[in-house]
Amino acid sequence: MKTKTVIYTSYLCSEVKYKELYVNSAVKPGIQVQKFNRLLVEGLSLNGINVQCLSSLPMSRIISQKIFIIERNDSVENVKFYYLPILNIPIIKDLLILVLSFFKGLFFACKESSSFMVCDILSMPNSLGCAIAYRLLGKKVLGIVTDLPEDVISTKIFLKLYYLVIQMCTHYVFMTKEMNLKLNKTGKPFKIIEGISDIKRVIEKQEENKFSSAKICLYAGNCNKKNGVDKLIEAILLLKYKNIILHIFGSGDEVGYIEKVAKKEKQIQYHGIQPNDEVLVYQSNSDLLINPRPSEEEFTKYSFPSKNMEYMTSGTPLLTTKLVGMPEEYYEYVYLFDDESVEGMSKKIDEVLSLSEETRKKTGLKAREFILKEKNNVIQTRKMIDLMKD
Repeated sequence: MKTKTVIYTSYLCSEVKYKELYVNSAVKPGIQVQKFNRLLVEGLSLNGINVQCLSSLPMSRIISQKIFIIERNDSVENVKFYYLPILNIPIIKDLLILVLSFFKGLFFACKESSSFMVCDILSMPNSLGCAIAYRLLGKKVLGIVTDLPEDVISTKIFLKLYYLVIQMCTHYVFMTKEMNLKLNKTGKPFKIIEGISDIKRVIEKQEENKFSSAKICLYAGNCNKKNGVDKLIEAILLLKYKNIILHIFGSGDEVGYIEKVAKKEKQIQYHGIQPNDEVLVYQSNSDLLINPRPSEEEFTKYSFPSKNMEYMTSGTPLLTTKLVGMPEEYYEYVYLFDDESVEGMSKKIDEVLSLSEETRKKTGLKAREFILKEKNNVIQTRKMIDLMKD
């Protein structure tokens, strides 16, 4: 392979930097976005690729009141992080990042003549600047598309810019086949990486349930109505006398409703946003992990929920809806909702939790083995490396 260096641009920062900047912030930037990009970067590095991250920190006035933000570059396990300075004023911030990333992109393209640009499409300002620089010099750009732009942004001007980045890419990594059919009309080279797990978790020791004598269910993710969290709560409350508790982690437009119910019902326990390490401990010590995202929603065609991958890695069994973006090869490793009504979900939760602990544990560990062996970040990033080969 000719390309040995990847310039990776996104809102990614090192794990140490993330904890340093956001540990005391009331509002934290998306943990899942950080985790997904970090796993890709680490996977590329473990495959012998020299990775240099050109990043703009995920800052806004909601997260920090500082106007001018400069952070020192750092490196972790042979991955170098270069942080662009930020003028933390809406619109001006994005314009400055776009300009700076363009010139930084030119610098890297000239310095690393055989480098390949990899950009997180949803990190639009820095991805657009770098993509313009690399394409001006006739170099290749691989776009990572985890969600459709219209599912994360509503401003028309910004939406056009997101799609401009997509059009400028010469190669793609998509989460689902349907996403490729929608976005890759000209048939550019692509790979499907529906999700990614952390190879480091292979050596984790699984703990026994230690939180409660009750049966513990857990939901972690966006607490939005479109993800079905309200229906999940109703389904659990129908099992009022079954000694079942639902732990919920995350934020979203249903938080007010969740907090209101949690005050009245001991079965519902809301934890808000917590460090990912803490959530992983809860996952490993639960009896059942649940993804209630409605399968009939259009957006499910174009995304693979990263939570399903994280859930399966925990070794705790997963009960999920039959999402269009989830390949059928996953079905034998999870429990599936047959009926997505509140009553149907409640019945299925009760049915799965009525299985013997040994049976459920066997299912969870089988899923964990599948994910860690077949979908870890070393295996999955080899697909990206294949795209970069001459």
